[in-house]
Formats: sequence, C-alpha cells, structure tokens
Amino acid sequence: MPELRDLVQVVELLDHDLGAADCSAQRLLGQDRREVDRVGDRQESLLPLDAEVGQIVALVGGQSGARLAMSARA
Repeated sequence: MPELRDLVQVVELLDHDLGAADCSAQRLLGQDRREVDRVGDRQESLLPLDAEVGQIVALVGGQSGARLAMSARA
C-alpha cells in the first residue's frame, strides 16, 4: 500500500497548494478593491475643487465678455 500513501501525500500537497493559491488570489482581489476605493475617494475629494475651477472660469469668462462688450461700444 505504499502507492496509496504516496497518492494521499500528493493529493494533500495539491490541496495545500490550491488553498495557498486561493488565499493569494483573494488577497490580490482585496488589494484591487481597496485601490478602486482609494481612487474613488480621490475623485470625490476633487469634486469641490472642480466646482471652484468651474466658478473661476465662469467669472473670468464673464469679465472677458464684459470687456469685449465695452470695447465694442467704444
């Protein structure tokens, strides 16, 4: 029965290796999810800045338009 013991050892090693590979895959998947969350947080933190830039552009655009209108009248 040594062949059966050898086969059992091989199956146990394969089971251990598959378990380790699954743990590694789960860890990598978790890291990917955390990175996606971090990118989403960064994007959300930039939204107020984006709104400020939009207001500045509108203000500058409005001032430029007013200058053009005054120049056209002169």
